[in-house]
Amino acid sequence: MKRKNIIATLVIMLIIASIGMTSAFGGHSFGMDSKSRDAIRNAIDANDFSTWKEAISAQLTEENFGKFVERRAARTSNHNKSLADLDPETLAQLQQAKLDGDFEKAKELREQLGLAGKFGKHQMSGHFARGIRN
Repeated sequence: MKRKNIIATLVIMLIIASIGMTSAFGGHSFGMDSKSRDAIRNAIDANDFSTWKEAISAQLTEENFGKFVERRAARTSNHNKSLADLDPETLAQLQQAKLDGDFEKAKELREQLGLAGKFGKHQMSGHFARGIRN
């Protein structure tokens, strides 16, 4: 019985990880090509758990894990910065550059402040953007 609980727990973790990957990256997971995404989507559409599990498992590589670790570290370091630790004059310049739509200057100022991440003219991804793109 203990072994079944472990297997069930692992399957649940796999499902949660795949949902997290999909939501975190808009369905465009690290290292996942369109063929793999289609295989996963088709398995879900066909209600075929074993095919879905096989397709998801193929994406669980050490390389992809490393990319998740890097991305997490970048987000964490960005969140650990306190605004009080940043130069107020540079922050004001950053805000003005964003308001002016000067995203190149804003990017340079963010890098100067040591702030990770992207911003600017965002586009919706996935099904939310259908019919919106030019």
